[in-house]
Amino acid sequence: MDTSNNSKQKAGAILLKNDWIVRQIEGMAKMLAKIIFNKESTDYQISEETNQSDTGLLFLQLTELIDSGKINEAENLLFDKLDPSNKRYLELAIDFYSKLNSLSDASLEKSEFSREEINEGLTSVAYSILQYIYKIYTIELNFRAVVNG
Repeated sequence: MDTSNNSKQKAGAILLKNDWIVRQIEGMAKMLAKIIFNKESTDYQISEETNQSDTGLLFLQLTELIDSGKINEAENLLFDKLDPSNKRYLELAIDFYSKLNSLSDASLEKSEFSREEINEGLTSVAYSILQYIYKIYTIELNFRAVVNG
């Protein structure tokens, strides 16, 4: 009897932890979309114009890899192509992790991926954004110092 209750408690704790991680990822993605793009949605919007762009083609490749369960390969491709100075890449990265976050635990497990990896990846993207902003800010300060002599 005790073993059954312990198992149920452990299963409940795991579900709560996963739910908490899902909400944290969702919240971080929405915050980044709002701050960087002034958007309420984390969705990457593809149009006729962006369809043939580098980010549009990358979006299609990532979507195909996710759909075929090759999430690790998709994430590697994303980071190979990620350019923090290009907002479209950042928007695409946020969309990528939001899509992964919407997958079921079973789908993630089948693809040998975890919520923790989603959180780590999105955190890494956020860090790249902050590094880029810091670089721009530093350049601006240096430029002002030179101009103001």
